[in-house]
Amino acid sequence: MLAFASLHLLCWLPCSPALLPHIPVLALFFLMGLGAASFTLSWACAKEVSPHALSGMAMSIANTGSFLGAGILQPLVGRSIDLSGGYTTGLWVLFGFAAVRFVGALRIRETCCRYVTGRS
Repeated sequence: MLAFASLHLLCWLPCSPALLPHIPVLALFFLMGLGAASFTLSWACAKEVSPHALSGMAMSIANTGSFLGAGILQPLVGRSIDLSGGYTTGLWVLFGFAAVRFVGALRIRETCCRYVTGRS
């Protein structure tokens, strides 16, 4: 999960107006999509660190985060583009949220595919 989160974060770095024409954009967006798809691993992580009886609830809360992010980011990016007059500000907003995701991936506890029991 951490590798794909860092891949997704690094793909945002060359998205500046000066660098964009020189980079094969389709390959960059393919890698970005590959890295963004790792959010599905959050369901397994939520299930493994929660009590077995509440694992379904934990997975649904983790899934709510992705929908909440989509609901917040679309108007936020649109508003930042409207206020700045250019799309670069919107890309920086997306980069910022990708950085937050990367920090979140750093904080995930590795369980080695086992349920964590007896947490304190």
